[in-house]
Amino acid sequence: MLISFVENAFKHGVVNDPENPVKINIIANQKILHFSVINKKNNQNKDAQGGVGLTNVERRLQLVYPDRYKLNVVNSATHYTCELMIDI
Repeated sequence: MLISFVENAFKHGVVNDPENPVKINIIANQKILHFSVINKKNNQNKDAQGGVGLTNVERRLQLVYPDRYKLNVVNSATHYTCELMIDI
């Protein structure tokens, strides 16, 4: 499930700006997985249609981890941030 967020960061983000690198963090312990991706948006690579990736990930999360996850997505003017916490 996490790969969708990473793929989107590289597909739709700016990856060659040293001042705004793609940031991927994963912290896990015996109780929780905390995953986040932050990337600067590349407005030139906009798809004509929006994808279904986020919707599909949320469906899979609900199937595999019903009521045991929190997904926070922030789509600002310049950056895209995704934070996922799963009770494991």
